[in-house]
Amino acid sequence: MIASFEVIGGGPVRTGKIVYREHAFALDVEPSPTGGFASLQINDLSLVVDENGNLLSVGGLCPRPGWQKGSVKVPDAVGGAVRVQVDPPLFLGEAVSLSAPDRLPTVYDQQSGWLVIGSPKSAKIFVTFMIGAILGLSATMEFKALWLKLPSTPDA
Repeated sequence: MIASFEVIGGGPVRTGKIVYREHAFALDVEPSPTGGFASLQINDLSLVVDENGNLLSVGGLCPRPGWQKGSVKVPDAVGGAVRVQVDPPLFLGEAVSLSAPDRLPTVYDQQSGWLVIGSPKSAKIFVTFMIGAILGLSATMEFKALWLKLPSTPDA
């Protein structure tokens, strides 16, 4: 499976509030977006896309006990829509991993409330595709990292 991303400059930044559901060890977005078709997995977290590959939201398992505490540098990012192109194409309900077979590191900065998953130092292009969500891509438009601004949470 090959996944590359396309940034649609000036495209809409999606709205919604990222929430952490402590009892489920999961991230979610409120209100829940509609039009989900398939997902790209980063560890156990999903990047939800519509049938055209447009990135809609994030959500899914992201257990806080597995987060490392640390400093998270939030990059300057352009706002815009993001579309993913997957070969072979995704089908309805499919979940394809961007991180398998490895688990990507997850670092939480308790002071700022930012969480980063992946390899932030490898990212060269940064896009705010949703309020509180920044996608980090390589120069060849491959996934490298995901930054998420979480609401206040107890000590991680």
